Amino acid sequence: MAIPVLLVSVVDPVPTEAELRRQRRKLQLLVGPLVLLFAVRGIGIALAPALLERAPVALFLMAPLGRHLVLISPVLDSVTFVILGMVGYFTIDPFTYMLGREYGQNAVAWIERRSGVASGWVRWVDRMFRRAAPVVLFVSPGPFVNLLAGAAKMRVPLWLALNLSGTLVTVMIARYFSEALAGAIAAIREFVEANVAALTLISIAVVVGSTLLRRRRARRLADETDRVSVVTPSQSG
Repeated sequence: MAIPVLLVSVVDPVPTEAELRRQRRKLQLLVGPLVLLFAVRGIGIALAPALLERAPVALFLMAPLGRHLVLISPVLDSVTFVILGMVGYFTIDPFTYMLGREYGQNAVAWIERRSGVASGWVRWVDRMFRRAAPVVLFVSPGPFVNLLAGAAKMRVPLWLALNLSGTLVTVMIARYFSEALAGAIAAIREFVEANVAALTLISIAVVVGSTLLRRRRARRLADETDRVSVVTPSQSG
């Protein structure tokens, strides 16, 4: 597994075999749930048209995105909506926070190097977080920002308070927009229901294609970074 080898080797330059195994097991306990959750998210996005009408709660829990929360809002009462939104958004956050807390800037740098076309956005968020960490976490309590909070060793009570309050605000904003745009949302839902099969096939194709393209770009960027790191020392010498 590439991630454990990378991070373990950075944490301890000359680890013993026992320490290497222990570090790998520890990292796998953090990365395993993340890999599973992101895989489920991809499946949820791919099947979103089919799930929207048939299993709206499952759709958001699988793929907790703002657009899904807005679209399923009309079929949920306020209390259920808030609970679902909080649980859906927060599920992944403890794992990204702990990953950052355990591996610090090594984890952040690994994400930045392999973020492909999104690398500019990743670096920008990193800079903003360094300047105003509490504000950034409150405004955007997403996976990468929680990773940054962990890497910065933000205290757990403060992290929880900012994360949960920011998540609650995000959920309430989604509820507001769903009510303000009720007519448009109803039209979208009707269109999806009338064309669910075709839209689901298109959605699957888009998700698969974008995933392959993103992996190819990330792999190319990682290869270029590795080549530079190998060539530069020899040139400087």
